[in-house]
Amino acid sequence: MNPSRLHFHLSGGGLAQTLRRRLRGGEARPLSIRMKIALSVLLLWLPPAILSLVAGTFVGDAVTQPFWKDVIPQVRLLLTLPLLFIAGKNIDPALELVVQDLDESGVIADADRPQYRAAFRKLEEARDSTLADAIMLVLAISLSLLPQSQHIASTIPTAVTSSLWSMSEGKVRWTAAGAWYAFVSVPVFRFVILRWAWRFVIWARFLYRVSRLPLALRPTHPDLAGGVGIVGFAQLTFVLIFVAIGSLVSSTIAQSILFDGAKFIDARPEMFAFLVSSVLLICAPLLFFANPLYECRRRGLSEYAVLGQRLSQAFSAKWIELPAADVGTALKSSSDASAMADYGATFALVENMRVIPVPPKGVMRLVAALLIPFFPLYFTEFSVTDLLERMSHVLM
Repeated sequence: MNPSRLHFHLSGGGLAQTLRRRLRGGEARPLSIRMKIALSVLLLWLPPAILSLVAGTFVGDAVTQPFWKDVIPQVRLLLTLPLLFIAGKNIDPALELVVQDLDESGVIADADRPQYRAAFRKLEEARDSTLADAIMLVLAISLSLLPQSQHIASTIPTAVTSSLWSMSEGKVRWTAAGAWYAFVSVPVFRFVILRWAWRFVIWARFLYRVSRLPLALRPTHPDLAGGVGIVGFAQLTFVLIFVAIGSLVSSTIAQSILFDGAKFIDARPEMFAFLVSSVLLICAPLLFFANPLYECRRRGLSEYAVLGQRLSQAFSAKWIELPAADVGTALKSSSDASAMADYGATFALVENMRVIPVPPKGVMRLVAALLIPFFPLYFTEFSVTDLLERMSHVLM
């Protein structure tokens, strides 16, 4: 392993790693994803499940929303939270490739590498900030302690009862299961989301600092992004975080459909807003490179247009004046035609260069992934049989 090579995991660091180091000493290994998921189920989902089981509200008709039918807690703790843990497995390797590629590929000149490494150190410091994690933890807990019973009561139909709360004098009272969920499970859940939001912001800030450096972009680079196409590829790996959040939005919509009489069609504006805002948020940090890439493309088109004119003039001067009978024989022994073809391919690279380092297909795959959490909502309006019939009509 090259000791000078940069290594970076965005999902690591912070308060949890500091505590592990103090408890275990030295460089304590982070918990595996499986262990994180197992602990979250054991400590966040299982206690309210057991408490509702003891109270007789896990299943059955004692309440209109027994615990197992309460969509939002199930999705939060058994789907969204595990997805947020899994996200690091895809994001970390991709971002590590970015920081290494930018450092070693020549996109950043040797003279500017100290500035680049300084920006990288600031990124690491922000990721490892125990103060930032502490603030987010306090915020996550504080949100659960805010007085919100009146607001909740005003939005709950009077016919609805739950395993997590009960109504008393127009106010919501937490059950034992609900108290654990509201004051233990939800704060941890919020903290994990806030932690990812903070890491997304500090990564975006790092990309901004990199984009302000005098980058040695190449208009003929085959990635069609001047040599920073890998940044766009890595940025798209954040999609799993937004898919996780999308599952939370979808669960809220499902709860309204199942218990409040809402319709799937009524949720389309909300789904569209989530889709558009997610795509814009994920791709927004890539806009930092738009101006350098635009200038690189403009300069490249100008330079290669001049070169093309010179090549074309030289080719014409040599071959147009050649007697027709000699053209075939001369072409067999000349590389001029091949050079012109190579130039055409090179100019096409410059012409097709993107000012945002992400391909359109990547954005399409991004949109498709973001739609996945909302697909189950379709079955609240149509059965599987209806879906198959509609597909058969389309295909036939």
